[in-house]
Amino acid sequence: MTCPPPALVELQKWTAQIITRPLRERGERNLPQFAPEIVAEIEQRIAPGAHLTPAEVIGIHNAQYWFRLFTLLQEQYPTITRLFGYTSFNREIAEPYFLSHPPDHWYVPYLGRFLPQWVNEEYTGEDKLLIYEVALVDAAFEKLTYNPASQALHLHADLLRFRKEMLQHAAPYWNDADFPALEWGKLTEYTVSNFPVDTVYIL
Repeated sequence: MTCPPPALVELQKWTAQIITRPLRERGERNLPQFAPEIVAEIEQRIAPGAHLTPAEVIGIHNAQYWFRLFTLLQEQYPTITRLFGYTSFNREIAEPYFLSHPPDHWYVPYLGRFLPQWVNEEYTGEDKLLIYEVALVDAAFEKLTYNPASQALHLHADLLRFRKEMLQHAAPYWNDADFPALEWGKLTEYTVSNFPVDTVYIL
């Protein structure tokens, strides 16, 4: 087996480090703005495009890397996305999650598989219990798309009903609307399945 040239491997590693940098300030064309020393490094390695500087070329890849991850995680966790709104979800959930758990598999459903664990271990908001249990529910429904088997969840509220009501409207609707009411209580077992009716067992 032919090994790739070391210079190519080094360039690929460098490129990956640059395009996975968190998005911060934006410059012209609404592209990521890099620090001067980073721009100088980019210009030593990347040729300019017909209408773009080397930093703008890399900036496009940097932005697309994050936008793609944000979109995929929003799709896998639609209830949490509605609770936060797109911008806050990306900043407070998606970005810190992916910095802690960078994508390590080609299979798209694996991207968010550690999010409930991350919320439980690292999220510090006052609404942690809600976000954690909603993450469990969203993850269970996501799992049904590629593994149609029932799954039992122990929750402090009827978050299956809550999720159903939240998903009746797109995320922007909830920027101004009140969330559906929730009655918190003791742990109750809910079954998430592909069957029309979810079975509920009181412990």
